[in-house]
Amino acid sequence: MKSFNKCIFLGRVGSEPIVDTFETHVKLSFILSIGYYSKKYEKMLNDFLPISFWRPKPNKRLASVKRGDLMMVDGRMISRSYDRDDKKYWVIEVLGHDFCKFDDPESEKSHEFKAVLAELEENKALIKRLKANTNELSKDVVMDITDKN
Repeated sequence: MKSFNKCIFLGRVGSEPIVDTFETHVKLSFILSIGYYSKKYEKMLNDFLPISFWRPKPNKRLASVKRGDLMMVDGRMISRSYDRDDKKYWVIEVLGHDFCKFDDPESEKSHEFKAVLAELEENKALIKRLKANTNELSKDVVMDITDKN
């Protein structure tokens, strides 16, 4: 049966990755900084999510992750608890299955992502110009064009 616990996050690696080696597996963990716009504060804010990747042996792709990398992480949310000093602590983190680094100049996905971002920026500029020049076009045409974007 397929799991409904799936999440995809896009953000920047906000901490230096930590590699822990165990008898049978290797764990790479880092914090992913995810930006969002807050209407309340009218500015961009960040959430910081712990991400962990478990592999049976060291992985070159994972070893290339460094602080500041723009990446998309595909995984699932997990929660776990541990006891320390007679207190129970809970941790929620993303257990990563796969990832894509967009800053990697060798990556084909990086080129595709940059092309999509460039196209979005062009569309934003076009819509801004259209809205500013409504006297040149009828308002119905402007509304029809801008409502679709």
